[in-house]
Amino acid sequence: MRDAIKLRALKCIDEVCPGDNSSNALNFPLDDFLDEAALRVVRAVPLHALGSGKDLAGAVASPTGDGSGRVALPEDFIRLIIFRMKGWRRPVTMPIRPADPSYRKQFNRITRGGTAKPVVALIEGDTALEYFSLPEGSEHRIALAHYFGFSKVDGEFPAGLVDLTAWQLANIVLTTMNDTPGVNFTQNKINELIALL
Repeated sequence: MRDAIKLRALKCIDEVCPGDNSSNALNFPLDDFLDEAALRVVRAVPLHALGSGKDLAGAVASPTGDGSGRVALPEDFIRLIIFRMKGWRRPVTMPIRPADPSYRKQFNRITRGGTAKPVVALIEGDTALEYFSLPEGSEHRIALAHYFGFSKVDGEFPAGLVDLTAWQLANIVLTTMNDTPGVNFTQNKINELIALL
């Protein structure tokens, strides 16, 4: 998978700058920037483009005593796909962050999320999530949870994102080479491909 993305990135660079920077790009350490390019793509695409992801339902939920709780996330975590506690009426697919104004509301029993409209927050640099909330005395058990994660691009990376990742890698290379027209072209191509997903 890595070699396919790097080869495609070289073709993207050649398409943008035929015979110009491609010889320099061949010597550029594409492998050093491949995982960063993939990370940018995974954070930008719609959730459905990531597939079903990895199962998180076996993780341990730690209640805080007020109906809310937290779950430690795996080291390879990048994006939450879906999260549902047992007793919730619907899952959460869009987590909030501590900077979100609605995060403060979660610490008030009246305004916090509940079983009908639960809320999940990614905290501590995406190493844990907080969930809000369950009625007091409820069992804190994860019913459904999936996330997308990787530490290095490998054979499990979504095949449907190879072309987009190659363009993102080409964008990083051209940015490093200070090729502003090439950067603009590749960014437009990236936006175009994301819009098609």
